[in-house]
Amino acid sequence: MRSRESFAAVLLRSMVRQKTVKLTEEEYNAAVRYVIRKYRMEDRDGSIDLRGQDIGYIAELVAEAVGQARLAEGTFEIARNDRELNERNETAHETAGNA
Repeated sequence: MRSRESFAAVLLRSMVRQKTVKLTEEEYNAAVRYVIRKYRMEDRDGSIDLRGQDIGYIAELVAEAVGQARLAEGTFEIARNDRELNERNETAHETAGNA
């Protein structure tokens, strides 16, 4: 029975990799943890419970979670860069005003 669960876990990872460009281990693990929490899919070991589940559907959920995390990180990066640019502009204006 355990080998069937292991096969399902390997299949899930493979399917998510096919749907996600340059998937890192950290991204995959974070997305799986998110899906486990959101959909209450935890087994007794704390892993994702894949017994009787549609692996393709779960792979879609995990890949979507990776995409959402990437989008959020990109948005935060834009905001950080914008804030830094504004701070530089304010400093430049203050320096020019003092000259």
